[in-house]
This record gives sequence, C-alpha cells and structure tokens, in this order.
Amino acid sequence: MIGVELIRSMFIGTGILLLVLNFTFYVKKRIYEDLALVWVVASILEIVVGLLPSWDVKIGEVGIKIFIPLTAALSVSAIILFVVSAFMSVLNKKNQELAMQVSLLNQENEMILKRVKKLEDCDEEKDTVCD
Repeated sequence: MIGVELIRSMFIGTGILLLVLNFTFYVKKRIYEDLALVWVVASILEIVVGLLPSWDVKIGEVGIKIFIPLTAALSVSAIILFVVSAFMSVLNKKNQELAMQVSLLNQENEMILKRVKKLEDCDEEKDTVCD
C-alpha cells in the first residue's frame, strides 16, 4: 500500500533528519552532550519504527487517512522539540557564562571596597603611613 510506505518513509526520514541536525548542532557546540545522546536514541528509535515489518499489515483505507496526518504531526513536533531543546542548551550556556562574569565582578567589587575603606581610614589618621 502506498499509504503504509508513506508513513514508513516519514518515520525514517524524520529520524535521519534528526540525526543530521543533532550531529551538526553537537559539532557547533549548540547542544549539550547528554541532550544530544537522548536525541540520538530518539532518532534511532524513530528509524527502527519506520523499518519494522509490522507496518506491512493492512490497516485499511480509514486507518491510512488517520495515520498519515498523525505521523506528519509527530514528525513536525519532534523537529520543533529538537530545535527548542537546542535553544535551551544555548541559553543555559549563556546563563552559566553570565553567572561566572557576575561572580568575578562581585570579587573585584569587594577588593575595590576594601581598598577604598583602607584609604578612608588612612585619611582619618594622618599620622600613619599608608601604602
């Protein structure tokens, strides 16, 4: 049946597309390693589902009309979820970088405040030698 082959090819195509996207995003450091591993497993499972011989069972005309849009919706949803998770990875990395910068700025601020306090103390006591 043409409908069954279309459903199978949609599963296989989406799985391959997710693998390629996952690889390119991982190489460009736009996705975390653990999240990339989850997407590799999901992609392989999707390809395996598309390759299963059980799809050859006749599911009928009505079943085909239901499964084709459902499979298309699942494929589009999987791609959207992948892109959202990749954006979340990028935002998480930026958040960590900003937290490190804030920490360094807080340290620098504390050092400056100590120095100012020391200079103020020296101004009050004109008899002592300050460095």
